[in-house]
Amino acid sequence: MEKVWFIHNTKFGNSEKIANELAEKLKSNFEVEVGSAKEVDLKAIGNDKPIALVLAARLVAFQIDAGIRKFLKKLTNTLAEPIPKVAVFYTHASPWADKKKKQMEKALKKATCIGEICPEYLEVRMQKIEGPAEEGYEPKVDEFAIKLTSFIQS
Repeated sequence: MEKVWFIHNTKFGNSEKIANELAEKLKSNFEVEVGSAKEVDLKAIGNDKPIALVLAARLVAFQIDAGIRKFLKKLTNTLAEPIPKVAVFYTHASPWADKKKKQMEKALKKATCIGEICPEYLEVRMQKIEGPAEEGYEPKVDEFAIKLTSFIQS
């Protein structure tokens, strides 16, 4: 079974929670692994040769989480072969603007460790910076899981 890695850099547990929810929904089609950008063994990701990488990008101080951007740089320097597919979901407690998404797209384009970028994304707003997610986010996760599965299998 092909493997999908989910990487988060959670501070209050919100990104990790959403990553785990998405991973659970993909388990019937893929082998999944969820890890922290600060703790995951980059060589383990390379050894797994995953079909896809899903990144949890927190919006911090009106910009994309530096920890995820640093993770991408380190991963680029570690992998011998790029991961064929990558997708992103965003968590935040501030007004959403596509400008933030463009910051992440720029970081992804610089990363030679990835292949095709999923045109779809998930954006989950938190009630407060510490969470929890605003009510009604679950259908968005369900919908993104379907789109993500389709993207990875295409």
